[in-house]
Amino acid sequence: MTTREEYLQKLKSQLDQWNADIKVLEGKAEEAQAQAAEEYHKQLDSLRSMRDDATKRYAEIQDATTDAWHEIMKATDRAWDAWIDAFTQARSKIAKDDK
Repeated sequence: MTTREEYLQKLKSQLDQWNADIKVLEGKAEEAQAQAAEEYHKQLDSLRSMRDDATKRYAEIQDATTDAWHEIMKATDRAWDAWIDAFTQARSKIAKDDK
């Protein structure tokens, strides 16, 4: 079974990656034509919102009691999969639009 510290490190690594991805996408949005830039900004707003939700979950796990963190972890795992899918789709869409 994963320890809380291992789980937090896994989440932190993913959050760091998402922050880096968002910075790259922000740069692309700045360079894009007006119509494409609007779509990029919508995607970025969605990604930032998901990242912020994930960051809140991360903080909840950090602050949770030893007994409570397992329940929070289960809920976070379900949400995390959805966030990963959304980030992947957004990156793919922007990469496709970039070509």
